[in-house]
Amino acid sequence: MPSSGATHGDKLARALDEWRQAGLIRDDEVEPILRYEQAKTRSHGRIPLAAEAVGYVGSALVITAIALLIGQRWDGLAVGFRIATFAVPAFGAAAFGWWIGAKPDPAFVRVGSAMWVLSVGALASAIIVVFVDAMYLGDPPARGGLLFVGGIVTVWAGSEYALRRLPLQQLAFFAASLVTVLGGVDALGVGRDRGFSTIVWGLAVWAFGTVWTILGVRERFTPSEVARLIGPATLLIGAQVVRADAPAHVLGDLALWLGLGSALLLIAVGVWRADLLVLLVGAAGLFQWAPQLAIFYLADAIGTEATLLVVGLSLLGAAYAFTRLYRRVRSEAPTRSPMTST
Repeated sequence: MPSSGATHGDKLARALDEWRQAGLIRDDEVEPILRYEQAKTRSHGRIPLAAEAVGYVGSALVITAIALLIGQRWDGLAVGFRIATFAVPAFGAAAFGWWIGAKPDPAFVRVGSAMWVLSVGALASAIIVVFVDAMYLGDPPARGGLLFVGGIVTVWAGSEYALRRLPLQQLAFFAASLVTVLGGVDALGVGRDRGFSTIVWGLAVWAFGTVWTILGVRERFTPSEVARLIGPATLLIGAQVVRADAPAHVLGDLALWLGLGSALLLIAVGVWRADLLVLLVGAAGLFQWAPQLAIFYLADAIGTEATLLVVGLSLLGAAYAFTRLYRRVRSEAPTRSPMTST
């Protein structure tokens, strides 16, 4: 039985020969294409995915064992050693990730990307130790920690993302930036005195998700697929946080309309831009918010049974409308590069 690589090569050779006979390519273009594809297949096969996965699991176990050993002696360690415990791996992982990620094999690129994410986590831990143990001797203030740690880590993660526009680097930059925004809200204490702090946090998450979505749709991030997925999802999560803490009959209806309006806006953007990812997240938001809206307004007026009937019929109608929109957008969607880690 021929190998999968040989089968792929035979299919490609037959396709190229068909294109040559049809006049789509010249005779002298066939051989260079075959050589390129064969070289790419060989380079991609240097490290089996199974071996790569086992390497990740083994590394995770080693890191866990080291963390447990250090954790048992943590209270007896000097502050400088505590900082070095995280700072040295942070810089070491960054250097190793830079070196191995520069190699042409996609497996090495993925390893380098994972090492850079590890360096972000280790640096965040080191900065936490600096803030808590070095700056405030174990008694940190109630505010300011998130902003301090998040700001430094955002610069670090943003620098890594600027150097290598990979999915994991964008996720790390996204997480650090969101922590920084929430840290700023926490440091300002907005809404704390009136008991609206959670609502303000939810609005901050919603605004941050909105900005990330806009930048993703405008393809300011690479790969844009990551931004067009996590941005809309964060927007909807922020609206749900607002809804969870909104007092009934005061802000509850506004929070519901915020969530439903956000979902409908995402659907509209998905249709307008022929963007399947944004459309899918918007549809998920619609299924999330439509039942809440119906229950909020109809449960007391027409009873639970009738409300469930209305919600069910509404969701069926939404499912039908989404199917029509999905088919339309899929037929009109421009060809986008797939989300890759290379």
